[in-house]
Amino acid sequence: MRRILAARAIHNVFSTNELKLSTTDTHLILTDAATHIMRLRHSLSDVAYWATHNENRKLVGYIVRQSDNEGADNPRYSCYVFEADSSGTDICTALGVAAKMAYNKLIEKRPWKRRESRKRNYYWIT
Repeated sequence: MRRILAARAIHNVFSTNELKLSTTDTHLILTDAATHIMRLRHSLSDVAYWATHNENRKLVGYIVRQSDNEGADNPRYSCYVFEADSSGTDICTALGVAAKMAYNKLIEKRPWKRRESRKRNYYWIT
């Protein structure tokens, strides 16, 4: 995060856009607060890590795995850093809750598919 803040200072990037971060049970979505246009949408399964800055708790960052056309052999990662109006710890907690919901939803789907495939195999055998 320090490198990103230093790069902003070097290149005189001090103006910011206000974004609204929202989560669903599958995605993390960033929309422009003024125009309500979606700016970014990441699958929660691609969000690898999130944290607040140690010294400034309003700074929140997350790392996203981005797949390209070459496949999973060469994954690329991008880091996004934002300054929050409120506590970044609350944002990280919300991301944790959303990730847990996505994980639970994934787990709920899998046993059903396994049972279904077992039923199919059972019917094929008899």
